[in-house]
Amino acid sequence: MVWNLGELAPAAERVLTLTVGVPANVPMGTVITNIANADSDNEPNGPVNSDPNEVTVETLANLAISKQSTTARAVAGENLAYTITVTNNGPSDAQEVVVTDPIPMGTTFVSADMGGMLENGIVTWNVGTLPAGETVTLSLVVLVDADLADGTVISNIAIVNSPTDPETPKESDPDETPVDNNR
Repeated sequence: MVWNLGELAPAAERVLTLTVGVPANVPMGTVITNIANADSDNEPNGPVNSDPNEVTVETLANLAISKQSTTARAVAGENLAYTITVTNNGPSDAQEVVVTDPIPMGTTFVSADMGGMLENGIVTWNVGTLPAGETVTLSLVVLVDADLADGTVISNIAIVNSPTDPETPKESDPDETPVDNNR
């Protein structure tokens, strides 16, 4: 950026303000350094540099999570599938995004896509970076216990966490799927 200020009287000063945007994908903790310099035809020593001004980037993501079973009712002894949707509403990329999902009572883990791993009854997905404005969809399949009584409600949530969203961890609304063995 170049400003032409014209003549400046001795001991006079002008304050100039420059506002810049930081791209959403700049990692948290990045240091941006700015140095201004002034030059004049009357300056015998050439340009004069300011002291460096350093700003450390803080990222701010805004994650949302939802979870929904793919069917309105579950049947004892059959699979029940869930879709988990995580959206980054920005303005920064969400970094180190992790989604966890405790396996619901009355079910057994069958599978998880996108590298979801089961440990101690909890499925964990290491999503990594989720760009601002982007969505990731995850799937989980469980087997409904064969002896689960008609009318039992299988309740389940998913949780998202990221160090770049100060309001995490965030839970999805509970998905409540009734067992209906009379279909």
